[in-house]
Amino acid sequence: VREGVLSLLKKAAPTEPSPPQPLSPSRLTSEEPAGASPLSDIALYERGNIIHALLQHLPNLAPEHREMAAPRIANLRAHGLSEDEVSACIREVLAVLNDERFAFVFGAGSLAEVPVAGCVELAGQKVAVSGQIDRLYIGEKEVWIVDFKSNRRPPKNAIPAAYIHQMQLYQRVLAAIYPQKPVRCALLWTATAQMTVLDEALLATYI
Repeated sequence: VREGVLSLLKKAAPTEPSPPQPLSPSRLTSEEPAGASPLSDIALYERGNIIHALLQHLPNLAPEHREMAAPRIANLRAHGLSEDEVSACIREVLAVLNDERFAFVFGAGSLAEVPVAGCVELAGQKVAVSGQIDRLYIGEKEVWIVDFKSNRRPPKNAIPAAYIHQMQLYQRVLAAIYPQKPVRCALLWTATAQMTVLDEALLATYI
């Protein structure tokens, strides 16, 4: 017995499996517009920053105060953009916030820029997910994940696969947190004030 114990002590300890490399769902997508744009890549990036910032902060204010506060929020991020371009971003966001169809997205029970992390199983493999949800609505009966698409219009045909993958990952992490509530996913296209609700059957299948 003593020799057996000594033999075990001399063996090297087994190496622990490395955790999976965290996958950022937002890196699966591109904010490039579908068609040619007169704006440079830098301008597109700055424009997206302004729109996301406005959508994050303006819902916290009373509707009658939003138009006055919007330029202050936008100008902090308007590096290199013209006054007209900044004003266009503000008009775009106010049109979304004033649309009753999206009231629940920005109302009570909703959160902005929500960090999310977890481990999900995709295609038989464990995948660590780490990202940030643009808007999360936690209702009594359901949860909504809404991702803002600020630099392109809704596609005429199929939703790009990268967008679906992104929402699949977020949905599966949130489903583990809220197992008693359905988790719905949508893309909100700010340029046209349209929201595309992703089909549940499509989200259930990893592409």
